[in-house]
Amino acid sequence: SEFNKPLNQLYKITIFVNLNGLVKKGTDGKLTFTGVSLPEGKKPLILSQDDVSYYEYMDNSGFPSKLIVDKQNQIKNIYITIRRKTVGDYDMVPLIDSFIKKHPRFFLSSAKGTLALTGYNGVLGYPTSKSEYGDNEKQTKNQAAKKVADQLKKDGWSFASHTWGHLNMTQASLAD
Repeated sequence: SEFNKPLNQLYKITIFVNLNGLVKKGTDGKLTFTGVSLPEGKKPLILSQDDVSYYEYMDNSGFPSKLIVDKQNQIKNIYITIRRKTVGDYDMVPLIDSFIKKHPRFFLSSAKGTLALTGYNGVLGYPTSKSEYGDNEKQTKNQAAKKVADQLKKDGWSFASHTWGHLNMTQASLAD
């Protein structure tokens, strides 16, 4: 309910737009602002979420453990407590998706937001990193992560890199 209260307020004055749709890359490689047409009275809202990785250190700390695709092809979270494991809307992506189902005019051209991943401790709650986990049975989970990522893209989410392992790009070499 805490997350949905500001969403209701934002819905009244904004509309989700895709950052990638606001610029066009020319043949010279330069980006040009193209803008976007908005419904009257609406302001653009560009949304991003950093570290959508559900790191292992977050287990048992009140965070969901991963994103999944449920039987209705909806993105949901797995949330584990001492007593049980539940599926539902426990983080930004499924909360926004559920809100948009009720308010489909909240986003433009199926644009929702950008999800930034690091990957060093897995992605979207799945241990996909050979450097972190080796080439073992956990590595096979990358197909589940791909299924979730494909559904996210289909639903209007885009992806960005948050670097591999929180590197300080002002100090990292190109080789890093």
